[in-house]
Amino acid sequence: MCKAWNLPSEKPKPATLATIEQLKAENRPERWERVHKIHLDIRSRQNKVAPLTPLVAKNSYRAQFQFVEIAAMERQSREKAAGI
Repeated sequence: MCKAWNLPSEKPKPATLATIEQLKAENRPERWERVHKIHLDIRSRQNKVAPLTPLVAKNSYRAQFQFVEIAAMERQSREKAAGI
């Protein structure tokens, strides 16, 4: 099996994004720390995959990655978690 299959997912799964939206919808200040941690996890996973692109298998298959623009979301959750 190709090592590429062991890479972290570059795009958050719908369940992850749904969790973020649910936590934000609760509108409770203590939830922002968890939202921020999820954003940091997303950034970390994407940063692991990005240097490997473009990823092409021996059989010429070219993996397609769709990254989420996380900077603005991370900034918002960091500010909300800090109470700014």
